[in-house]
Amino acid sequence: MTRAGLILAVCGLALAVPAGVFGEGPALAGGWLAAMVFCLGLSLGALGLGHIHALTGGRWGERLQPPLRALAMGLPVALLLSLPLVLVPGALFPWTAPAETLPEVVRAKLPYLNLPFLYARAALCAVAWLILALRFATGARGGAESVVSLIVLALTVSVFDIDWLMAPEPEFYSTIHPLIAMATMMTGALAAGLIALDRRGLETERKDDLGKLAFGFLLLWAYLHYMQWLIVWSSDLPHEIHWYLDRARHGWGWLLGAGLVLNIGAGVALAWRSVRLRRFGAVAALLLAGQGADVAWRVLPAMPGPGWAQAGAAALALGLWLAALGLLRRREARHA
Repeated sequence: MTRAGLILAVCGLALAVPAGVFGEGPALAGGWLAAMVFCLGLSLGALGLGHIHALTGGRWGERLQPPLRALAMGLPVALLLSLPLVLVPGALFPWTAPAETLPEVVRAKLPYLNLPFLYARAALCAVAWLILALRFATGARGGAESVVSLIVLALTVSVFDIDWLMAPEPEFYSTIHPLIAMATMMTGALAAGLIALDRRGLETERKDDLGKLAFGFLLLWAYLHYMQWLIVWSSDLPHEIHWYLDRARHGWGWLLGAGLVLNIGAGVALAWRSVRLRRFGAVAALLLAGQGADVAWRVLPAMPGPGWAQAGAAALALGLWLAALGLLRRREARHA
């Protein structure tokens, strides 16, 4: 994992440096933000799944505990990836421009959309997540603690989604958007956990249970996406509709199509029992790639630019996260 992450980071750096020279700041910020959101989502989703298992019990989560703990270990690194974005708020948030140049609908949101308040909320969320990750790593979780942890996760992820995924397009508003973010985090974390799962001696019944669980999370993700689209389109609200129109133009429709193909392919394979059992890792990889495409489709159109610049920044951030996660896992194995 460390070597693959470093190779990916070097390739990303080779694309990101020329993009910086040519002044493609918004594209770099968009690619970096998409990778940060994806990596952070895997860690937060792992925390959520761990606490769900602590509440519900069941043998389905026993084999998942090591990969979930490994993903949770990547949380501090994912938070560090957010620091470069704090230094370039103008590339992310159009509402940092002078107030008199902003549309009226955005000016009305400025009591909430201002940098000091944004950074205070981000710091509060980061502290809460680090505490949850530390408690999760030490195995301190159970009935009451897991309930509180899941509530804290839901609230903080909602704030994070509003601040970092919706605020780059401040005219857009959706109450379902944070729920989509939560479903993506859970689905992606489960897929990553299934890829890293030690499948030696894993009973057929456990494989079947995990596959059905992944299919359930994928259905939840699809349902929330569909409901948001249905409400926005039927309401005929201009700001919300433009959010979808912007993601259907300039080549973003191809990214949407690729994400749909990957997720539908994963869904069909998960529903098909023989495929679910025999191609366990491949189905999980398909699902993880589909969720990654969904994150990119939701994030990147807000900060347009050359696709190669966005890809370079995303590869650099993702590679650094993978390399750091590999080093942390190696260190934990030495001290085990």
